[in-house]
Amino acid sequence: LHEPAREAATGTSLAVRALANWEYARAQAAMGNSYACHDAMETARNLLNSPIALATRPSYLYWLNPEMMETNNSHSLLTLAQMSPRHTRHLVTEAENLLMPHMKSTTDFRREYSRVVFRRGSWLARGYLWCGELEQAVKT
Repeated sequence: LHEPAREAATGTSLAVRALANWEYARAQAAMGNSYACHDAMETARNLLNSPIALATRPSYLYWLNPEMMETNNSHSLLTLAQMSPRHTRHLVTEAENLLMPHMKSTTDFRREYSRVVFRRGSWLARGYLWCGELEQAVKT
């Protein structure tokens, strides 16, 4: 289902194409396909980092920005970690590196960000649990 969506997005705005690749990455992560997941995340990142991507995005993608993309890429990595027990620690660290800068930038828990910070932290805490790091999960 996600592959046809990526193909259908060809010729649309860069933001729509980035979103299609981002969703494809999550689907590949859920199937345990590390290579395809990382490839789709990188494609999405490159599309969204284009100078015109945000300026030409459709109004319904007002929320799509590089920070949100990295947050959701980290969710893909954590999903992949759950599917790839041999690589769990490495994938959790990779996700942590994407999440932590954005969590620290909103640690004042302003109303508009508290839900986002909570969601990011809960994803990361779940990853720590998979690594057997209960103390770090509770701290997060």
